Amino acid sequence: MIIALAALLAIGVIAFILTVRAKDLPEPEPVSPFQHLDERKAAIYDNLRDLQFEYRVGKLSDSDYQQTKKDLQRELAGVLAEVDRLKLQLSPNGSVPPPPEVKQRDPNIVVFDRYAFDLSQFSGGPQTIKYSVRERYLPQLISPDTDDPQYKEQPGQFRAELHDRLLAPVYPLAFVLIAFAFLGAPRTTRQSAAWSVTAVILAVATLRLIGFACTVFTLKYPAAVAVQYFAVGGTIAASLYAISRGLIIEPPAFLTTAVAQVNTWVTQRVSAIAGTAQ
Repeated sequence: MIIALAALLAIGVIAFILTVRAKDLPEPEPVSPFQHLDERKAAIYDNLRDLQFEYRVGKLSDSDYQQTKKDLQRELAGVLAEVDRLKLQLSPNGSVPPPPEVKQRDPNIVVFDRYAFDLSQFSGGPQTIKYSVRERYLPQLISPDTDDPQYKEQPGQFRAELHDRLLAPVYPLAFVLIAFAFLGAPRTTRQSAAWSVTAVILAVATLRLIGFACTVFTLKYPAAVAVQYFAVGGTIAASLYAISRGLIIEPPAFLTTAVAQVNTWVTQRVSAIAGTAQ
């Protein structure tokens, strides 16, 4: 029953669509031949208004303002001439038809003698863009300009940023090798696997903290760079040695004993508290 109703409904919809005639469709709204010219004229007025505002607040010099203004006025004159030419083509007998209806009026340029806020005093003329050390390219850090005022004031910033960028792609490799050295070998007990995961986290955090500390000390002590490279290189070498030898890194005996004692003490305290509560 449901299938039959659906089929009848589909047939009815198809029949309705096929019986629609072209004259039954609403006629499209006529496109005004002046529409694109009106849009261009409105855009030019907007540009003139923005130009006037930027000149008032001191963002443009007199020469730039006058040149841009002349270009916009020349373009506006061409648009107006095109409008007049199109009107003459549409009415060759000399009668000018009324202009098409415009949904919104053209924007007006309003010039005040005095503005509420005078921002020209903050412009200061042309300004030189100064890039921070982190915004410099790598070649600029390798061979900085000796006449750069920022380099003269803070040469340590350039040195620290350079070595930090050079070691940035090496740290992920060191982290992967650390994880493989601790977790790559098979484990037999749950405790040893937990120790390996903890050791990986501590080793990665320690290596990165050493890098941060060396970056800070490099600002004043250039020798700190050697410590940073030695820490990263030593970590990679030690990890590769452990991986190649298949070594299983286990915690020291005293550390295992201390952890076991702490676990026993915590278990006893929790059991005592639970027994008192009951």
